[in-house]
Amino acid sequence: MTAAERTGGPRPAEEPEMARPGWARRWRLARGALVLVVGGVCWALFVTGQQVRTGRMAALVVHRPPTTAVRARPATATVLPVSGSTLAVVRRAGRADPAHSGIYEIGWTSPAGAKTSVDLGLLVQLLPRASLASQVLQHVRRQYASSRAVGGVTYTVVGHFAVPGLPGAQGLVDRLSATSSTPPGRADIVTFQVGQAAALVLLQTSGTQPGAATAARLATEEAQLLHRRLPGFTLAVPTRPLGPSLADGAASVLGAAVAVPRRRGGQRARGSGG
Repeated sequence: MTAAERTGGPRPAEEPEMARPGWARRWRLARGALVLVVGGVCWALFVTGQQVRTGRMAALVVHRPPTTAVRARPATATVLPVSGSTLAVVRRAGRADPAHSGIYEIGWTSPAGAKTSVDLGLLVQLLPRASLASQVLQHVRRQYASSRAVGGVTYTVVGHFAVPGLPGAQGLVDRLSATSSTPPGRADIVTFQVGQAAALVLLQTSGTQPGAATAARLATEEAQLLHRRLPGFTLAVPTRPLGPSLADGAASVLGAAVAVPRRRGGQRARGSGG
């Protein structure tokens, strides 16, 4: 026992190093966290890439027909190559911004043995900007608004109809000329635009039913789908290559370990053995 303890005097002051370990530990942990954050940022900026997947266009298209006059299962549902479009504006958009340019076609046919032949189709074209979609829409409307041959069939406008609840939509009734394989018939056509997407509904039948009401209903359902899914939509998806990702992760962990060294066992409070 020291003289100060025997006489009840003040004890020796603690050495200043004893008050530092808590702050030093926090600083080391902060450095390690910073290294991990920097590694994550580098991974996001340099390791993560993007890949355009045209199949994502399927999310912008209605897949169930609004009539029992055709089979519920589509006869065709496919992505069409933008590079194969007959419109130069579409081809240029595909080259300049492939993540926001795409074409999707889906179609349904009447069941085998049906008295009336029915073909229902939907075509959606995605463009980078609404102004480009408007150009495409005007071209499509001109294509069906005058007596002209499209795909070997002559379309002659015989009437118009409104599409309730779909502002800006245009409904046309066309008479179809007979071909060597099909009798004369009619076509109910709806063209409309939602944001950067231009769409066409084409209902061809050898009779008078299901008619304009079905075409208008499909157009309305498709427009509602586009309003929900178009905001922020892109054909690009992030890609994370395994090798570079593992290398970045290992470097980040190693850097954090270096930044947060272990405390040496000998760094104890001095005089602990006194």
